[in-house]
Amino acid sequence: MNKLLFFYTHKNYPYQDENFDHNIYWCEMILKIVDRNNNDIITLFEMEWDLRPFLDWFISNKNSLLNESFIFKDLKISLAEFFHNYYDSEIEREEEEKIYEYRKRHGLRFALRGTAIKDYYIGLNNGKFEVSYFDNKDSSFRFYIDLETFINDINR
Repeated sequence: MNKLLFFYTHKNYPYQDENFDHNIYWCEMILKIVDRNNNDIITLFEMEWDLRPFLDWFISNKNSLLNESFIFKDLKISLAEFFHNYYDSEIEREEEEKIYEYRKRHGLRFALRGTAIKDYYIGLNNGKFEVSYFDNKDSSFRFYIDLETFINDINR
């Protein structure tokens, strides 16, 4: 089973001459997927940012990430491909709100607001935990991961 791994190294906040929140925990952060032998498959991001919102997002969305199935059952495509295409489809307003709320709990962009990361999604899709990205047919992926171990490690 593939694993999602997160690494961080604390660094000095680089904008000391500006007014800032002194509780910022500025870090170099790396999130990547490795195979069961710990060989790199893909690095999702490598950046410097405040660690707190990233960890807070995972902690506050833990139950959703681990237990919430996608609102449309039997989805044959990845979560990311669905979100990439759904704006072109006709969806009722009530469903649109549900989809947006789901995105807030499963889209990594919501964990790192203010950054330019890609639209990665983490969630339970047809009984398997996936991390997926979709831009077009040539720039997409879906990897099944051991999300439970990752969430437990984040909570330590």
